[in-house]
Amino acid sequence: MLLDPAIHSHIQTARAALQRKHHWVAVPALQAVVDAEPNHVEAYELMGIAQTFADNPTAARQAFIQATRRDPQRVSAHFNFALFLFNLNDLDEAVEEVIATLYLSPAHTGALALEKQLQEKIKFRDHTADEGFALVGSRPPDTGSLSALRNLQCPTCGGLNLVSAKVCKKCNSFIPEMPHIIPVE
Repeated sequence: MLLDPAIHSHIQTARAALQRKHHWVAVPALQAVVDAEPNHVEAYELMGIAQTFADNPTAARQAFIQATRRDPQRVSAHFNFALFLFNLNDLDEAVEEVIATLYLSPAHTGALALEKQLQEKIKFRDHTADEGFALVGSRPPDTGSLSALRNLQCPTCGGLNLVSAKVCKKCNSFIPEMPHIIPVE
């Protein structure tokens, strides 16, 4: 098991390698940190970035998921995950991560800019036919801001949470999922 100075050294090595986009140096250094400290959130976040540079989206996604799950309050992890998803054109999941970023840091300039880009891209996607032709005679509805999706009220304490929340951040009680819609015949 690595000692704290060794972990710090591996993190510094990974950061320097990522600045040069040398994922082949960063990934093993970060893996050593994760092996020694399985809850090291920064290592998972940096691993997501490194795996993105390595063109390994599956490993990058898993690393970002680990980072955001292990520390749901980490703004940079949500933002970097949102950028990753946006670049993969996974717009719906990118929206969730932007919402999380802005919920935690409402003035985050990168997330605010990405929110606008997402709105435009989603508006275009939702009003374009499968063949790639614009729908004639249709006017895109006003989608407004993504901020409306930020609020999910806890049934126990009334606290506001992210739309995707499972547990209330205020009272730690379970937030039940919406009931399934049963089609009427």
